[in-house]
Amino acid sequence: IVDLFLTGENARENLSTHRDLFYQLILAMVLFTLLRCVIVYGVCMIYEHVSQTVLYRVRNYLYDKIQRQDMTFYSTYRTGDLMTRLTGDLDAIRHMVAWIIRMVIESFSLFAAAAIFFLYTNWKMALCLLVIAPFVFWIIYLFRNKVAPMHALLREKLSQMNTCAQENISGNRVVKAFAREDYEIEKFDKANRDFCETNKATAMVWLKFFPYVETIANLMPLVMLGVGGVFLIKGQLTMGEYVAFSGLIWAIANPMRQMGNIMNEFQRFSAASRKVMELYYSEPKIKDHEDAKEHPDRFDGKIEFKNVSFQYEDGDLPVLHNISFTVNPGETVAIMGETGCGKTSLINLIPRFYEPTEGKVLIDGTPVENLRLHDLRRHIGLATQDVLLYSDTIEAIHLEIGFRAGMRLAAQLAASGAVDVVEQKNDIFLRVEAEALPARENIADILVVLLYMRFLPGGLWVTVVNPCPSLAVHSEFHFSGVLELSAVVSQDYRKQLLESVQAQCRCQPVKLFHYGFCFTIPH
Repeated sequence: IVDLFLTGENARENLSTHRDLFYQLILAMVLFTLLRCVIVYGVCMIYEHVSQTVLYRVRNYLYDKIQRQDMTFYSTYRTGDLMTRLTGDLDAIRHMVAWIIRMVIESFSLFAAAAIFFLYTNWKMALCLLVIAPFVFWIIYLFRNKVAPMHALLREKLSQMNTCAQENISGNRVVKAFAREDYEIEKFDKANRDFCETNKATAMVWLKFFPYVETIANLMPLVMLGVGGVFLIKGQLTMGEYVAFSGLIWAIANPMRQMGNIMNEFQRFSAASRKVMELYYSEPKIKDHEDAKEHPDRFDGKIEFKNVSFQYEDGDLPVLHNISFTVNPGETVAIMGETGCGKTSLINLIPRFYEPTEGKVLIDGTPVENLRLHDLRRHIGLATQDVLLYSDTIEAIHLEIGFRAGMRLAAQLAASGAVDVVEQKNDIFLRVEAEALPARENIADILVVLLYMRFLPGGLWVTVVNPCPSLAVHSEFHFSGVLELSAVVSQDYRKQLLESVQAQCRCQPVKLFHYGFCFTIPH
């Protein structure tokens, strides 16, 4: 446009005779500008969609990995550290996909396209401009070596701060019980200050190198003005070529400016990705053997320890040494000892939370390592020392955990003639024939079914007829008369229930204790 219609020898004549070409070139410039905006918008949306999809899939994969890890994994990695890896570190990876990769492709594409165009237009002028680029790359290389360990330290400080907060929140009852609020506040303040100082130190590294990169990038307009002016005076460069160089010099300068930001963010990504990939490729040491047996049915319950010894991987001394004993079905064994003597460690060997260093643990004559973990653990009831309440309603937890098991047991009892379910309006009557109960079913099994069924609409009546002494496994458990296990209802409805109970029940009021809940059997 400049050479043909503005500054050329025949500019006036070309403008009058080829005015349509002039308008076409102007329109092409406008259209290409609009096309570039549309392409940039589309590219940004595509990269953001891809980054969110990557984040979603990787986070689900890592969560699945964590769920299937063994106890050694959880004793190695702190909870706060795992939370940081699944949130902040993964977000750094998403930022890498959404921004860094796009900027790298865009910067190198612009730089390469502009360099090729400059060399094609006037190779002497192009070399004068491109000779500055190696200095920028050298500064970026020095910056990379300096900032890489800083970002690794920064991710570790963030993990320590999150771990400190998580442990304090989880153990808030202990903190309040010993009046250690001030100590914990000071402890978190120190971790927060360390993270803050490390973050500022990392930012200062880039601030030291940024002026050099910016200064070298800003030298290009000066080179263009000086060298380009000389070439223009000598006739080695036309005005149109000079305008083209001036208009596209940003395509060379901006990528060099972006290289510093790209390298800074890339090092942040590298530090985060190392922590994420450590989880990604981790494998549990305790897993099903290739020849593991399936055992869908219940165990008889015979447990044998044969010359079992155990030592933690990070321990110096064995916790258990040459332990041998047998527990027959129906027996109750109490394991007593001082704190830290290995009681919990001994129990944890049965569901294979840990592997013994020596000896064998057998259930019904089969070594536990020869059984599938799912079949082994689903038939073991474990009351842990630490109580954990999930963030959900009691109804949802009970129904989610035991709906299938409860329904299977209810079907078995119904098939044996021990249970008869009758629905009347909004009430459910469950009639239990005690003498018809299978011998292996005990009160705990029956109550589990009742607990699942108590969340059905309306009230729940349980009538146990012909009670037999064999069902009373503890002195507190007595089945006779009518048990009211209805959900919370209105006072009028409860009054009707109690009147019906009094009409049917002829036994003295008793209390039924189960899983920490106390159900009063009304008279």
